[in-house]
Amino acid sequence: MRRNSLIGFILLSLFASLTGAAKSKVLYVDSYHEGYAWSDGITEGIKSVLGDKAEFRIYRMDTKRHTDEAFMTQAVTEVKSIIESWQPDVVIASDDNASKFVIKPYYSSSKLPFVFCGVNWDAS
Repeated sequence: MRRNSLIGFILLSLFASLTGAAKSKVLYVDSYHEGYAWSDGITEGIKSVLGDKAEFRIYRMDTKRHTDEAFMTQAVTEVKSIIESWQPDVVIASDDNASKFVIKPYYSSSKLPFVFCGVNWDAS
C-alpha cells in the first residue's frame, strides 16, 4: 500500500503542473510482463490515481524474461515508436531496463518529463 501511496503522490504532483483542456496522456513503460506482482502493483497504483483524469497506456517490455539482444532491440524500438507517435505528456519508467535501455540513451536530454520507479541499483 505504501508503494501505491508514493506513486499517487508523485502523479498528483505531476498533474498539478500539467494544464490544458484535453486529458493528459500518460505512458507507463514496464520492464517486466503482466503478471509480475511488483509491476502489477505499480500498474494498479497508477490506475487508481489517474482514474479517468488521463489517457493511459502501458507498454510491457518483458525484457526480464527475454534477455536476448534481438528481443531487447525490438522492445526498445517499439517503446520509442510509441513515444514519438503518441507523444505522451509524461512517461513513467519502471525498473532498470526501461531506464537503462530506453530513457538514458534516447531521452536523457528530452524536455518530456519522466517519472522513475523501481530502479534497483543507482542513478548512473
